[in-house]
Amino acid sequence: MIKFGCAMTWNWTSYFGADFPRFLDEVALTGWNGIEMSSDFLGYYLDHIDELKKLLELHKLEVSSIYSHLVLIDKAGFEAELDSVRRKINLIKNVGSEILLLDGGMKKSEGNSPGDYKLAVENIKKICELVHSNNVKPTWHLHWGTMFDNEKYFDYLMENTEKDTLYFCPDTAQLTMCGMDPLSVMEKYKNRISYIHFKDVIENTFINRYLKATEKINPGNNTLYPLSSAGEYKYLENRYLDSGAFHINSKYKIIEIGRGQVEFKPIVELIRAIDFSGWVTVDQDYTGYRSMESLDVNLRNLNYLFGEM
Repeated sequence: MIKFGCAMTWNWTSYFGADFPRFLDEVALTGWNGIEMSSDFLGYYLDHIDELKKLLELHKLEVSSIYSHLVLIDKAGFEAELDSVRRKINLIKNVGSEILLLDGGMKKSEGNSPGDYKLAVENIKKICELVHSNNVKPTWHLHWGTMFDNEKYFDYLMENTEKDTLYFCPDTAQLTMCGMDPLSVMEKYKNRISYIHFKDVIENTFINRYLKATEKINPGNNTLYPLSSAGEYKYLENRYLDSGAFHINSKYKIIEIGRGQVEFKPIVELIRAIDFSGWVTVDQDYTGYRSMESLDVNLRNLNYLFGEM
Protein backbone atom coordinates (compact mmCIF):
# COMPACT_ATOMS: atom_id res chain seq x y z
CA MET A 1 0.00 0.00 0.00
CA ILE A 2 1.26 3.46 -0.91
CA LYS A 3 1.15 6.15 1.74
CA PHE A 4 1.55 9.89 1.26
CA GLY A 5 3.93 11.88 3.43
CA CYS A 6 5.00 15.50 3.75
CA ALA A 7 8.43 16.72 4.82
CA MET A 8 9.02 19.35 7.48
CA THR A 9 10.65 22.19 5.52
CA TRP A 10 11.33 25.93 5.61
CA ASN A 11 7.61 26.68 5.20
CA TRP A 12 7.15 26.12 8.93
CA THR A 13 10.16 28.00 10.26
CA SER A 14 10.80 31.57 11.32
CA TYR A 15 13.30 33.58 13.33
CA PHE A 16 11.84 31.82 16.36
CA GLY A 17 12.68 28.35 15.03
CA ALA A 18 10.61 25.46 13.69
CA ASP A 19 6.86 25.64 14.31
CA PHE A 20 6.42 21.88 14.55
CA PRO A 21 2.96 21.92 16.20
CA ARG A 22 1.54 24.07 13.37
CA PHE A 23 3.17 21.77 10.83
CA LEU A 24 1.51 18.73 12.42
CA ASP A 25 -1.84 20.51 12.63
CA GLU A 26 -1.81 21.50 8.97
CA VAL A 27 -0.57 18.14 7.70
CA ALA A 28 -3.22 16.31 9.72
CA LEU A 29 -6.03 18.69 8.73
CA THR A 30 -5.29 18.26 5.01
CA GLY A 31 -5.35 14.46 5.26
CA TRP A 32 -1.79 13.18 4.87
CA ASN A 33 -0.64 9.82 6.26
CA GLY A 34 2.64 10.92 7.77
CA ILE A 35 5.66 13.19 7.96
CA GLU A 36 9.32 13.14 7.05
CA MET A 37 11.59 14.58 9.73
CA SER A 38 14.98 16.26 9.55
CA SER A 39 17.18 16.84 12.57
CA ASP A 40 18.22 20.17 11.04
CA PHE A 41 14.76 21.40 12.03
CA LEU A 42 13.77 18.92 14.71
CA GLY A 43 16.92 17.77 16.49
CA TYR A 44 15.14 18.36 19.80
CA TYR A 45 13.10 15.19 19.31
CA LEU A 46 16.16 12.98 19.06
CA ASP A 47 16.27 13.35 22.86
CA HIS A 48 12.52 13.68 23.46
CA ILE A 49 11.11 10.67 21.65
CA ASP A 50 8.20 10.06 24.04
CA GLU A 51 7.01 13.63 23.49
CA LEU A 52 7.19 13.11 19.74
CA LYS A 53 5.21 9.88 19.94
CA LYS A 54 2.43 11.62 21.87
CA LEU A 55 2.25 14.40 19.27
CA LEU A 56 2.11 11.88 16.43
CA GLU A 57 -0.61 9.88 18.15
CA LEU A 58 -2.62 13.05 18.80
CA HIS A 59 -2.47 13.95 15.09
CA LYS A 60 -2.86 10.34 13.85
CA LEU A 61 0.35 10.65 11.82
CA GLU A 62 3.27 8.30 11.17
CA VAL A 63 6.93 9.07 10.51
CA SER A 64 7.79 8.11 6.93
CA SER A 65 11.54 8.65 7.36
CA ILE A 66 14.17 10.81 8.99
CA TYR A 67 16.59 12.70 6.76
CA SER A 68 20.35 13.03 7.27
CA HIS A 69 22.77 15.12 5.21
CA LEU A 70 26.14 13.39 5.65
CA VAL A 71 29.68 14.59 6.20
CA LEU A 72 31.68 12.09 4.14
CA ILE A 73 35.18 13.31 3.32
CA ASP A 74 36.18 15.08 6.52
CA LYS A 75 37.63 12.61 9.04
CA ALA A 76 36.67 14.46 12.21
CA GLY A 77 33.27 15.34 10.82
CA PHE A 78 32.58 11.76 9.83
CA GLU A 79 33.30 10.43 13.31
CA ALA A 80 30.73 12.86 14.69
CA GLU A 81 28.39 11.81 11.89
CA LEU A 82 28.36 8.21 13.07
CA ASP A 83 27.11 9.29 16.48
CA SER A 84 24.40 11.41 14.87
CA VAL A 85 23.31 8.47 12.71
CA ARG A 86 23.02 6.24 15.80
CA ARG A 87 20.67 8.75 17.44
CA LYS A 88 18.53 8.99 14.31
CA ILE A 89 18.33 5.20 14.09
CA ASN A 90 17.11 5.15 17.67
CA LEU A 91 14.34 7.62 16.83
CA ILE A 92 13.35 5.68 13.70
CA LYS A 93 13.02 2.41 15.59
CA ASN A 94 11.05 4.03 18.40
CA VAL A 95 8.44 5.58 16.11
CA GLY A 96 7.98 2.51 13.93
CA SER A 97 9.59 3.78 10.75
CA GLU A 98 12.22 1.93 8.68
CA ILE A 99 13.88 4.51 6.41
CA LEU A 100 16.99 6.59 7.10
CA LEU A 101 17.20 8.99 4.17
CA LEU A 102 20.78 9.89 3.24
CA ASP A 103 22.60 12.32 1.00
CA GLY A 104 25.71 14.47 1.16
CA GLY A 105 29.33 14.73 0.21
CA MET A 106 30.77 18.24 0.04
CA LYS A 107 31.79 19.68 -3.29
CA LYS A 108 35.20 21.33 -3.23
CA SER A 109 35.72 24.60 -5.06
CA GLU A 110 38.70 23.10 -6.87
CA GLY A 111 36.78 19.93 -7.68
CA ASN A 112 36.71 16.56 -5.95
CA SER A 113 39.47 14.04 -6.57
CA PRO A 114 39.03 10.31 -7.31
CA GLY A 115 40.27 9.77 -3.77
CA ASP A 116 37.43 11.88 -2.42
CA TYR A 117 34.88 9.71 -4.21
CA LYS A 118 36.53 6.51 -3.03
CA LEU A 119 36.57 7.75 0.58
CA ALA A 120 32.97 8.93 0.37
CA VAL A 121 31.78 5.54 -0.86
CA GLU A 122 33.79 3.74 1.85
CA ASN A 123 32.17 5.92 4.51
CA ILE A 124 28.71 5.44 3.01
CA LYS A 125 29.28 1.69 3.28
CA LYS A 126 30.22 2.07 6.96
CA ILE A 127 27.02 3.98 7.61
CA CYS A 128 24.99 1.40 5.68
CA GLU A 129 26.48 -1.41 7.78
CA LEU A 130 25.52 0.43 10.97
CA VAL A 131 22.01 1.15 9.72
CA HIS A 132 21.40 -2.40 8.47
CA SER A 133 22.55 -3.88 11.77
CA ASN A 134 19.61 -2.05 13.35
CA ASN A 135 17.08 -3.36 10.79
CA VAL A 136 16.66 0.07 9.18
CA LYS A 137 16.99 0.75 5.43
CA PRO A 138 19.73 3.23 4.40
CA THR A 139 18.26 5.01 1.38
CA TRP A 140 20.18 7.37 -0.88
CA HIS A 141 18.48 10.65 -1.80
CA LEU A 142 20.27 12.14 -4.80
CA HIS A 143 20.57 15.87 -4.12
CA TRP A 144 21.76 18.79 -6.22
CA GLY A 145 24.91 20.46 -4.89
CA THR A 146 26.53 17.27 -3.57
CA MET A 147 29.45 15.21 -4.91
CA PHE A 148 27.08 12.77 -6.61
CA ASP A 149 24.79 15.27 -8.37
CA ASN A 150 25.50 14.11 -11.90
CA GLU A 151 24.90 10.82 -13.67
CA LYS A 152 28.55 9.77 -13.85
CA TYR A 153 29.22 10.00 -10.13
CA PHE A 154 25.79 8.79 -9.10
CA ASP A 155 26.35 5.66 -11.21
CA TYR A 156 29.75 5.29 -9.54
CA LEU A 157 28.02 5.24 -6.14
CA MET A 158 25.41 2.73 -7.27
CA GLU A 159 27.97 0.47 -8.98
CA ASN A 160 30.14 0.37 -5.86
CA THR A 161 27.32 -0.50 -3.46
CA GLU A 162 24.92 -3.44 -3.49
CA LYS A 163 21.16 -3.19 -4.05
CA ASP A 164 20.40 -4.77 -0.69
CA THR A 165 23.00 -2.58 1.04
CA LEU A 166 22.08 0.92 -0.16
CA TYR A 167 18.55 1.63 -1.32
CA PHE A 168 17.45 4.53 -3.54
CA CYS A 169 15.02 7.43 -3.10
CA PRO A 170 14.38 9.12 -6.44
CA ASP A 171 13.49 12.81 -6.03
CA THR A 172 11.78 14.09 -9.16
CA ALA A 173 12.84 17.73 -8.70
CA GLN A 174 16.40 17.04 -7.54
CA LEU A 175 17.01 14.66 -10.46
CA THR A 176 15.73 17.32 -12.85
CA MET A 177 18.03 19.98 -11.36
CA CYS A 178 20.94 17.55 -11.63
CA GLY A 179 20.33 17.31 -15.38
CA MET A 180 18.91 13.78 -15.28
CA ASP A 181 15.61 12.38 -16.50
CA PRO A 182 13.69 11.15 -13.41
CA LEU A 183 11.86 8.39 -15.29
CA SER A 184 15.05 6.99 -16.86
CA VAL A 185 16.93 6.99 -13.55
CA MET A 186 14.02 5.32 -11.77
CA GLU A 187 13.80 2.68 -14.49
CA LYS A 188 17.54 2.01 -14.24
CA TYR A 189 17.51 1.57 -10.46
CA LYS A 190 13.93 0.38 -9.97
CA ASN A 191 15.04 -2.68 -7.99
CA ARG A 192 16.66 -0.41 -5.37
CA ILE A 193 13.77 2.00 -4.73
CA SER A 194 12.55 1.92 -1.13
CA TYR A 195 11.17 5.46 -0.81
CA ILE A 196 10.12 8.21 -3.23
CA HIS A 197 10.15 12.02 -3.25
CA PHE A 198 7.59 13.72 -5.48
CA LYS A 199 7.98 17.43 -6.11
CA ASP A 200 7.73 19.68 -9.12
CA VAL A 201 10.13 22.29 -10.45
CA ILE A 202 10.21 25.07 -13.03
CA GLU A 203 12.98 27.09 -14.64
CA ASN A 204 13.22 30.41 -12.82
CA THR A 205 12.81 33.60 -14.86
CA PHE A 206 13.98 35.89 -12.06
CA ILE A 207 16.62 38.45 -13.00
CA ASN A 208 18.72 39.95 -10.20
CA ARG A 209 17.17 43.40 -9.84
CA TYR A 210 20.13 44.82 -7.93
CA LEU A 211 22.42 44.67 -10.95
CA LYS A 212 22.78 46.47 -14.22
CA ALA A 213 23.24 44.27 -17.26
CA THR A 214 26.93 45.11 -17.52
CA GLU A 215 27.69 45.08 -13.80
CA LYS A 216 29.86 42.32 -12.38
CA ILE A 217 28.94 40.43 -9.21
CA ASN A 218 31.54 40.12 -6.50
CA PRO A 219 31.37 36.52 -5.22
CA GLY A 220 33.03 37.65 -1.99
CA ASN A 221 30.15 39.95 -1.13
CA ASN A 222 28.06 37.50 0.85
CA THR A 223 25.97 40.21 2.52
CA LEU A 224 23.92 41.17 -0.50
CA TYR A 225 24.47 37.94 -2.43
CA PRO A 226 24.48 35.02 0.04
CA LEU A 227 26.50 32.08 -1.19
CA SER A 228 25.06 28.61 -1.33
CA SER A 229 27.11 25.97 0.50
CA ALA A 230 27.28 23.81 -2.60
CA GLY A 231 26.79 23.79 -6.32
CA GLU A 232 27.86 25.85 -9.26
CA TYR A 233 27.59 29.64 -9.32
CA LYS A 234 26.63 31.35 -12.58
CA TYR A 235 27.04 34.99 -11.70
CA LEU A 236 27.55 36.37 -15.17
CA GLU A 237 26.17 33.83 -17.59
CA ASN A 238 22.51 33.86 -16.59
CA ARG A 239 22.44 36.17 -13.54
CA TYR A 240 21.63 33.19 -11.31
CA LEU A 241 23.05 32.99 -7.83
CA ASP A 242 23.32 29.19 -8.14
CA SER A 243 22.16 26.44 -10.46
CA GLY A 244 19.92 24.76 -7.90
CA ALA A 245 16.78 26.03 -6.19
CA PHE A 246 17.84 27.38 -2.82
CA HIS A 247 17.59 31.15 -3.42
CA ILE A 248 15.13 33.54 -5.02
CA ASN A 249 17.40 34.03 -8.01
CA SER A 250 18.47 30.40 -8.38
CA LYS A 251 18.15 28.68 -11.73
CA TYR A 252 15.18 26.59 -10.62
CA LYS A 253 12.13 27.06 -8.43
CA ILE A 254 10.46 24.27 -6.46
CA ILE A 255 6.70 24.32 -6.96
CA GLU A 256 3.63 22.23 -6.19
CA ILE A 257 3.00 18.96 -8.03
CA GLY A 258 1.28 19.61 -11.36
CA ARG A 259 2.36 23.25 -11.55
CA GLY A 260 5.82 22.60 -12.98
CA GLN A 261 7.66 20.71 -15.70
CA VAL A 262 7.96 17.18 -14.26
CA GLU A 263 5.94 14.55 -16.16
CA PHE A 264 4.45 12.54 -13.30
CA LYS A 265 2.04 10.19 -15.11
CA PRO A 266 4.70 7.91 -16.67
CA ILE A 267 6.51 7.89 -13.33
CA VAL A 268 3.33 6.72 -11.60
CA GLU A 269 2.95 4.02 -14.26
CA LEU A 270 6.46 2.79 -13.47
CA ILE A 271 5.73 2.84 -9.74
CA ARG A 272 2.68 0.66 -10.37
CA ALA A 273 4.60 -1.65 -12.70
CA ILE A 274 7.26 -2.41 -10.08
CA ASP A 275 4.51 -2.95 -7.48
CA PHE A 276 6.02 -0.35 -5.17
CA SER A 277 4.57 -0.36 -1.69
CA GLY A 278 5.76 2.35 0.64
CA TRP A 279 5.94 6.10 1.03
CA VAL A 280 5.61 8.78 -1.64
CA THR A 281 6.62 11.97 0.16
CA VAL A 282 6.48 15.59 -0.93
CA ASP A 283 9.62 17.40 0.17
CA GLN A 284 8.80 20.92 -0.98
CA ASP A 285 11.60 23.13 0.27
CA TYR A 286 9.46 26.25 0.15
CA THR A 287 6.32 27.64 -1.46
CA GLY A 288 5.00 31.00 -2.59
CA TYR A 289 1.53 30.02 -1.37
CA ARG A 290 0.08 29.65 2.10
CA SER A 291 1.35 26.39 3.54
CA MET A 292 -2.17 24.94 3.90
CA GLU A 293 -2.91 25.66 0.24
CA SER A 294 0.37 24.09 -0.81
CA LEU A 295 -0.36 20.97 1.25
CA ASP A 296 -3.87 20.74 -0.18
CA VAL A 297 -2.80 21.14 -3.81
CA ASN A 298 -0.02 18.57 -3.47
CA LEU A 299 -2.24 15.97 -1.82
CA ARG A 300 -5.11 16.52 -4.27
CA ASN A 301 -2.74 16.01 -7.19
CA LEU A 302 -1.15 12.94 -5.60
CA ASN A 303 -4.61 11.44 -5.18
CA TYR A 304 -5.42 12.30 -8.78
CA LEU A 305 -2.21 10.72 -10.09
CA PHE A 306 -2.57 7.56 -8.03
CA GLY A 307 -6.35 7.29 -8.41
CA GLU A 308 -7.63 8.30 -4.97
CA MET A 309 -5.62 5.67 -3.13
